[in-house]
Amino acid sequence: MDNVISDGCIARPLGRLEAFLGDLETATGHLEHGLAVNQRVGAPYWFARAQLGLADVVRDERPPQARELAAAALSTATMHGYTQLEQFAQRAFS
Repeated sequence: MDNVISDGCIARPLGRLEAFLGDLETATGHLEHGLAVNQRVGAPYWFARAQLGLADVVRDERPPQARELAAAALSTATMHGYTQLEQFAQRAFS
């Protein structure tokens, strides 16, 4: 198998879905699980995407944590040259 394509850990879209449905506690749990999995498997792009998703979910209840997550995602995006993700992080949390 020469090529592998991934959309990251399934926990991220599940977390986004739960957030859309209004269950922020379950959404947070999914997104935190996704962070752990993406970090463990060495997937920095998907780790940063999960950070942005979690930042979005906790933004109203925990603004300092949301800013910290967004800043970390921006740093990862910049370090790895993920230009589109970097722009998204800048727009979403400026």
